[in-house]
Amino acid sequence: MKSDKTIRSLTALAEGGSSHRVLNLVRVHKIFKNNEDFIKAPLFIHPALDKSIILKHRLRPYEMELFIRPRTTATKILVPFDHGDMRAGAWSIFIGEKIFEDAVDQVLDINLRTGGSDRDILDIIDGLPSLDPFLLREKLRENGIVPAGHYFSISERDLSGMFEYTRKELSVLAVLSSGGEGNRGEYGRRLAEKILNPSAGSDFEFMRTALRMTDREYSEGMFAWKGFLYYSWVIQEAKSEMMQVLGEIQNIEASGNASFDVKEYISVARTRTHSLFVTSMERAEKIVTRYREAYSSLTVSKDPTAFRAFLMAAPNMFVELGEYLGSLQHITSFWRYKFPAGRPRIIMPNDLAEMFLEFEDSLAGILQEEMAA
Repeated sequence: MKSDKTIRSLTALAEGGSSHRVLNLVRVHKIFKNNEDFIKAPLFIHPALDKSIILKHRLRPYEMELFIRPRTTATKILVPFDHGDMRAGAWSIFIGEKIFEDAVDQVLDINLRTGGSDRDILDIIDGLPSLDPFLLREKLRENGIVPAGHYFSISERDLSGMFEYTRKELSVLAVLSSGGEGNRGEYGRRLAEKILNPSAGSDFEFMRTALRMTDREYSEGMFAWKGFLYYSWVIQEAKSEMMQVLGEIQNIEASGNASFDVKEYISVARTRTHSLFVTSMERAEKIVTRYREAYSSLTVSKDPTAFRAFLMAAPNMFVELGEYLGSLQHITSFWRYKFPAGRPRIIMPNDLAEMFLEFEDSLAGILQEEMAA
């Protein structure tokens, strides 16, 4: 395998936080390298993997030949040559490509053929529709893998973007906890800082007491709360763009000649993609609505029981919600990659058919449910 020569891109990846597309373990180690809890519970056993950058990648045509089975997206591992200087480049490989096991063994001296913990984690990551921290954490927990929570921190960019949303969301609760209106915005800001800061929460005692949680339940509950604040914000931020892309998918026409079979597939796939996209959005919003109803029971009815029960059950909802949003975000970002906003949308029939195949693959889980019904 060749080193990654796109140094500027690698440096940008290393400096950015994790997202639905990128799991930046280089930056996690940089931030928490002296944290005792972090050191005791690594994600990967092998240091090279635990200090790598993992990302979801749209395969170029020449890259598709690297795999035995056809696929359009893959999970790429970048292992920097020098963690102190990303300009040195990185060694890269796709999880599951033909030479994956031999190459990892030869270059990194890691045996991933035996089904050990590191290989299990890589397979879980490769099977996920996105790398958003809440979906990843819950999938790992389902398989008995519980690394330090620091690996699942929200990126600084996302934290900045969702802070104002969270402040407004918590302003009503801030008034209740402070015993009056007071400076509503300031109370909301303080609560937002506490709940979004990975190290905060120990001074959030009034919530633990009000919700009648043990210390462990409280820790899990706060993570769940952050998860739904995150997902609610993602939907709010992304919905407009998603709906715009959906309209473009509905109206795009291919240029050039095509066989009858290709034309027929495009017609059917366009309708099916539109329907499944809308279904995914509706289901994601329905789950978030359950959070809002539970939160309302706390802030309006002043009854914490329903909210506590919701928080305890919330991690089980992350997988479903994360899969819906991951698929929607993937389709939206893929479309915008091909057709930047404001530019003409020109595409050949066979290429458009391949895009719809990609979208149906992304929505495969929902597609199977619809066909079974």
